[in-house]
This record gives sequence, C-alpha cells and structure tokens, in this order.
Amino acid sequence: ATFISYTTPMFIILLLMLKTRKLPARHEIAAMILVLVGVFIVATHGNISSLHISGEALFWALLSALAFAIYNVQSQRLMSKFDTLLIIAWGMLLGGSLLFIVFKPWKLAGASTLSAYTALGVVVIIGTICSYLFYLEGIKRVGATVGSLLSSIEPVVATVLSVIWLNDKFVLIDLLGFAVILSTVFVIANAPKSDRDVRLSEQYEY
Repeated sequence: ATFISYTTPMFIILLLMLKTRKLPARHEIAAMILVLVGVFIVATHGNISSLHISGEALFWALLSALAFAIYNVQSQRLMSKFDTLLIIAWGMLLGGSLLFIVFKPWKLAGASTLSAYTALGVVVIIGTICSYLFYLEGIKRVGATVGSLLSSIEPVVATVLSVIWLNDKFVLIDLLGFAVILSTVFVIANAPKSDRDVRLSEQYEY
C-alpha cells in the first residue's frame, strides 16, 4: 500500500498530459521511475511477494494517490491568484467543519491532560498546518510534478527519524532505496532551467 500510494507523480503527469496536451519532460519521466523503484525497494526490500495486498487495500491506495494528484494539480490556478496561507486557512476551516459534524469529537473518550493537549497542538500546528503550508508553497514555486516527486523523500525522512527517536533499525537494502529516491533531487536539479520554467508556466495556464 505504501508503494502504491507513492504513485502520485505518475497520476500527476497523466493529468497534466490531459490538461496541457503535451508529453512530460524527460527529467520528469526519469525522476518518476526513480521514485517508484526507490519506494518499491524501501517498502518491500526487493521481495515482490510482499506486495500481495487485498483488493480493498489496493483500491484505497490508488484512490489516495489519485486524490493527492488532483489536490496538487487543481490547486495551481488558485495559488496563482491567492496567498497560500489564505488557501490553507479556508481549506482547513471548511474541511474541519465538515469532519467535526461527521465524526462528533465531543463524543470521543480521551485523555484530558496537559501532555495530551500539547501533543495534539504539535500535531495540529506542525504536522498539519505547517506541513501543508510548506508543501503548497513548494508546489506553487516548482510545480505539481516536481513538488510531488520531491515529497517522495518523506519515507526516507520518516525512517531516519524512527531510527533516531524510536530506536528502529534498517538494513543495507534500505540505504539503496534511500539513495535511489534521493537521486531524484539531482535529476530535477540538473534539468535544463528552460524546461522547468516552461512546464511550470503551462501548469498555471490551464
């Protein structure tokens, strides 16, 4: 499921092909392949049999990747007109209000301690508001495709932090997967600047 959910760059490239009626740049295709290979190595350690998942899990993983792709592509025109913080504020206000009604948090039992509220505040402010604000500002500057490819470094960072804070262990093949994923940064950075500028302008036009 982890591997499938990181197929978002592929969906973004397909959506942009439909919108712009142009083929993706070569560096985008190369970076997408590297991301898929790297996440596959990290998620399965090269054992393809570990990808055997239920049909329901496959459906939700693909739906998650597609929804994230739409989130990246459809926000481009909005961000070209409005400030990122304003978009985040309205999005979270409307989404939070809807979820507040659906899940009825006042009925949920939980710990009412200072540490619990502190942890909740960290999740809300750092893990939600800041992360989405930084991500949207990033794709506003570099485009949906490049932004989604760079965000695929997330499993690398998560694994490193789990080793530091949770004393988890990773094996040598994880390092290979990390190297493959991180190589996408160099592929994107070494792409001709003219190509990146053209692709970014095309995303804002449609």
